[in-house]
Parts: sequence; C-alpha cells; structure tokens
Amino acid sequence: PRLSLFPSFALDLGKTRLSEPGSDKEFASLGSFNVAVKLLPLLGRSVQVDRLTLSGLNLNVVRAKDGSMNFADLAGKPEKHEGAETPHTQSRGKRPAIHLAGAKLEKIEVAYLDESTGQAIAVSVPSLEIGLVADAAGGAIAFRADIKGSNPLIDVRTSLGGKMRLNLAKESFELSGLAFEAKGGMDRDTLDVSFTAPEVKVSAEKATGS
Repeated sequence: PRLSLFPSFALDLGKTRLSEPGSDKEFASLGSFNVAVKLLPLLGRSVQVDRLTLSGLNLNVVRAKDGSMNFADLAGKPEKHEGAETPHTQSRGKRPAIHLAGAKLEKIEVAYLDESTGQAIAVSVPSLEIGLVADAAGGAIAFRADIKGSNPLIDVRTSLGGKMRLNLAKESFELSGLAFEAKGGMDRDTLDVSFTAPEVKVSAEKATGS
C-alpha cells in the first residue's frame, strides 16, 4: 500500500488477496484500489472524498452445508453487552456531511455457491460509475451487470441509468430519469423487462414515484 497525508489522505492498493479461513482457497482478490479524502474538512465532521476507483474485484462467497458462510470470521465473535442500550435507543448524534466527487468501479466479479443445494450464481459488473454524491446535490449513475447461474439456469444481462440525489439529514434519496433493463433467460422462461421512472423518492417512512 502507498499512503500520502497532505493535502488529502490518499490510499493506493495494488494487487491484494484474502484467503478463506484456515485455507489457501481465495475468498477475495483486488486488482487496484484508490481513495483520497480531504483532511481538514474531517475536523468539521465533513467527509469529502476527492476520488474513489476500484478495479478487478473478485469475491467467492460459499455457503457450506452446515449453513455457515466463508466470510463469517471477518466480523469476529459477537460481544454481549448486558444492560446496554440497543441501537434504537442510543443517541444518534450529528451525522457527518458526506461529499463524494465521483466513483468508478470496474471489472467486478462475484461468485456464489450453495454447497447444500448446488446452486451457483456469478455476477459480472463491467462498470459502475457514480457521479457527485452530496447532501442536497446529485449526480449520474450508470451500471451494467451480467448474471449467470445454474440450478436453476440463469443468463440475464441488466443495465441501469439515471440521476441520484442523497439527503442524509432527512434519511432519504431521490432518483430521476431512471431507466432499467433486464433481458435473458431464467430456467425455461424468457425474461424481457424494462421500465422507466421520471421520479422516485424514498424515505424512512414511505416511497413514492411516477
């Protein structure tokens, strides 16, 4: 890893690999990752990300016959807190302001295998681009993915585009000019789905749209 601290905290990762617990089998690998966060705004509880890029991410998710997942150890053992407040009763405090200038993710491959049923699903994302993300501001989002699987047989290509606006203070987000397509086959059926939505609004209380 390469680090720089001023004027932004920047982290660059090259090829990185993470094995399954107690095994040489690969759980995750990464081609490259880069993120840069401005330091001074952090003092005012503002997270300003100059750039975020990720390329060549591969994840191999396996559900064993006993129901355990091959990533369960990453979270560690759950701690018991007797008499502690639940997340719903704790004071949330002031949320930090988030500002993401843009993000680009490419060449993402996610594979899932259920050893008890034999179901296998592979999701390939050639590209995912996100424009400006900030309170009361929005940017474009573009996404493509290919989904293939067995037991049942799946071969679907999807795409999504539109503009997104996020409001952390109100715990809501909006989408405009949304266009989604999914075409291919699922088992013995042909799938051909498309829809557009001029406006979609989602909050903690309700969702509306046209």
